[in-house]
Amino acid sequence: MAIFLLSILFVVGTCFLGYNIIFLFDRRNIFNLSERLGLSYLFGIAAVSLEMFILGIFKVRFAASIVLIVWLPVFILNFILYRGRRISQPFKKASSQRFSIFEKSVFSFLSFEVIYTFFRALMKPVESYDSVAIWSLKAKVLYLAKTVPNDFFHMIDMAFHGIHPDYPLLVPFSEVWFYTFINGFNDYLVKMIFPLNLLAFLLVFYGVLKKATANRPAALLAVFFLASIKQFNDYATDGTADLQMAIYATLTFVFLYMWVKTKDMPYFTACVISCIFSLWTKNEGSLVFMITIALLTILIVTKRRAGEARTDEFRFFMYALLILSVSFAAWSIFKAHLGLENDVININTFKKLDLAAIYKRIIPIAYEYQRHIFGFKKWNLIWIASLYCFAVRYRSLSFKRYGFIAIPALILLSAYTVIYLITPHDIKWHLSTSASRLLIHILPLFVFFTTLNAWDMYNEKEKSRCAAS
Repeated sequence: MAIFLLSILFVVGTCFLGYNIIFLFDRRNIFNLSERLGLSYLFGIAAVSLEMFILGIFKVRFAASIVLIVWLPVFILNFILYRGRRISQPFKKASSQRFSIFEKSVFSFLSFEVIYTFFRALMKPVESYDSVAIWSLKAKVLYLAKTVPNDFFHMIDMAFHGIHPDYPLLVPFSEVWFYTFINGFNDYLVKMIFPLNLLAFLLVFYGVLKKATANRPAALLAVFFLASIKQFNDYATDGTADLQMAIYATLTFVFLYMWVKTKDMPYFTACVISCIFSLWTKNEGSLVFMITIALLTILIVTKRRAGEARTDEFRFFMYALLILSVSFAAWSIFKAHLGLENDVININTFKKLDLAAIYKRIIPIAYEYQRHIFGFKKWNLIWIASLYCFAVRYRSLSFKRYGFIAIPALILLSAYTVIYLITPHDIKWHLSTSASRLLIHILPLFVFFTTLNAWDMYNEKEKSRCAAS
C-alpha cells in the first residue's frame, strides 16, 4: 500500500513543480484548465529530469529533498506574485456548457482507451529491448550511483550493447526521479510515467484544439481519434522515448501556432520551453530546434520589415533565440567533450556518401512509407486523411492558418527521409527498426492539421448551404 501512495505522491509532486513553472509566465491565466493540468505534468517531469542531470554533473547526490529544495526560490517567487490572487481562478475558465450525448459517448470511449493504456503499461515490467538497453539500464546505473559517475557515458558504452550513450537523458532521469521518490526499484510502477505522458498530452492537445476550432465536440473527437491509433497508443506502454519526442515536438509547433493566432505571450514561452525539452528527449530534437529557430527568424524579419514588431516583442524573440541556442550549444559541447558520436549522422557518414547507393535506397524507402500509409491496422486512416486534405484543399491552405503545423511536419518527414538515404546501416534493417518510431514524432501534427482542415471544410459547406437557402 505504501508504494502505491508514494506513486500517487510522485504524480502530485511532479505536477506541482510543473504548475509552478506555468505560474511564472502565465500571470493572466491564458491556458485553460486542460492545458494547465497536462502541462503541469509534462513540464514538471522534464524539468526535474534536466535538474537531476545538472545536479549529477556537479556530483550532488540524488535525494528527493534536494530536488525539491532547488525549487524553493520558484515557490517563494510565485507566492509573492500570486499572494493577492485566488489560486482557483484558472479553474473558473472551464466551460459551463453541458456535454451532449455525443460528447459523453466520445468521452466514455476515450476514458476507456486511456484506462486500458495504463493497464497494458503496468501489467508488464520494462521488457522491450530498446526500453531496457537504451533507457532503463542507464536509469538504474544512475540511481545506484546516486549521481552521474565520472566515466558514466564510456562505461555504459563498453558494458552494454546498443545503449547509444549519445542519446539525451530525459527518460532515464525521469525514471531516476521515480526511483528516488519511492526510494527503490519497481520495474512495474515506473512504467506509469509513460501513460501519464499520454494522458497529459491528450489534455493539452484537447485544450489547444478546442481553441483552434472553437468547437468542443470536434476537439474531443480528434483527441479520441489520436488516442485510438494503435501505433501511437503502443508507444505509451513500451518504456521508450518516442512518445515524449512526439509530445514535445508537437507542443513546440502547436504553441508557436497559437502564439501567431492569439498573440498571447504564454504560448510563445511554452513553445520555447517545449523546444528545449525536445532537445533533452532524443537526438531528433535537434531537428525541432533548427526548424524552430528558422521559423522564429522568419517571423522576426517579416515583422520588422512590416513594422509590426513591438520593442518588447522583439526583445522576447532575441531572448528566445539566445536561450535556445545556448541550450543546443551546451548539450552539443558536452557530447563533443566526452567524444560521444551518433552512429548514423557523423563525419564518417558524409565522407562515405555513395550516390549510387543513395539512388538504390529510394525504392525501399518509398515501399516502407506506402506500407505505413495504407497500414490501417496500426495507423487507422490518418495518413490517407492528411493526403486527402493536401490534395483537395491545397489552394485554400493559407500559411497563417496551417503553415506552422504543416511545414514543420513536412520538414521533419523530409529530414528523416534524407537520413535514410545516407544511413551507413543496411537500409531495410534501418527502416524496419525505426520508420514507425519516426512517423510517431510527426503523427500528432498531422492529426492537428487534418482536424483543422476537416473543421474548415465543414464550416465552408455550412456557409454555402446557408447562402443557397
